[in-house]
Amino acid sequence: MNLSMTFNQNAAAFEQYRIKYPEALYRDILAYAQICSDSSLLEIGMGSGQATGPFLAMGCSLTAIEQGDKLAAIASEKFACYPNFKLWLGRFEEFDCSERYDLIFSASAFHWIEEDFGYRRVHELLKEGGSFARFASHPEYRIGQEALYEDIQKLYDIYKPGPKPVEYTEADAASRAATAERYGFSDCTYRMYELTVPFTAAAYAGRLSTYSDHAVLPEEVKREFFAKVEEVINAHGGILNLRHIIDLQLARKG
Repeated sequence: MNLSMTFNQNAAAFEQYRIKYPEALYRDILAYAQICSDSSLLEIGMGSGQATGPFLAMGCSLTAIEQGDKLAAIASEKFACYPNFKLWLGRFEEFDCSERYDLIFSASAFHWIEEDFGYRRVHELLKEGGSFARFASHPEYRIGQEALYEDIQKLYDIYKPGPKPVEYTEADAASRAATAERYGFSDCTYRMYELTVPFTAAAYAGRLSTYSDHAVLPEEVKREFFAKVEEVINAHGGILNLRHIIDLQLARKG
C-alpha cells in the first residue's frame, strides 16, 4: 500500500485531529516571500486544507494539489466561498502546467516526494525571485510526561515494535533547510516554532489513526492497541499534552 494514501482513507479523522499551524509561521512566510493579493501560489499536498486558509484569506490566487479524493472533497467544501481557489486532483509528479508561481508551499507533505524530482520541479515552477516554503510538524510528548510516555512505549513494544521516536532538533531543521542549496536555490534559511495541544484519551487515539504507519496495522491489532493507549492516558489523568515542534524551510529562486 502507498502509505501516503492512508491519509485519504482516514480523511475525516485527519481533518479533525491534525493541527493548524501557528500564526507566527504565516507571518514569517509572508515577510520572506512578500506575498500580496496579486500573488499566485501553489500548494503541494494540501490534505484537507490545514495550511491553506490564511493564504486564501489574503486574496491570493491559490492552486492546491491533492491526490486523495476524500481529502480534496473536504477542502473543496471548506473553501468553496473563495473564487481564487483551484484544486487539482492528482500527484505532484503528474502536475503539468505552464504557469509560474510567486510562492510554492507544502505542509507536512513534501517528504513523500522524491527529493531530486521535488526540488528541481519546484524550482522550475517558480517565477524568478519566487519563494519556496516547506514546513512540517514533529510531535512529541515525553518531556514533562515521562511516566505516561514510558507506559505508552511499553504498548508500542507489544503492538508496534521498532525504533523509539527521536526529538526533532534545530540541527535537523538546519540540515533540511540547506538541502535546497543543492538544487539552485538561494537565501536558504529556517525557523522553528512550538505548539502544545492537549488531547483527551479518545482524541489521541483518533489522531493515531491518521499516522500512516499506524493506519496499516491489522484492524484487530489496531483496535486493541488504540484502546490500550486510551486506558493508559486515562490512568494518567485523561490528558496527553502533545508538543509539536514545527520547522519552516525557506528558499528563493534566483
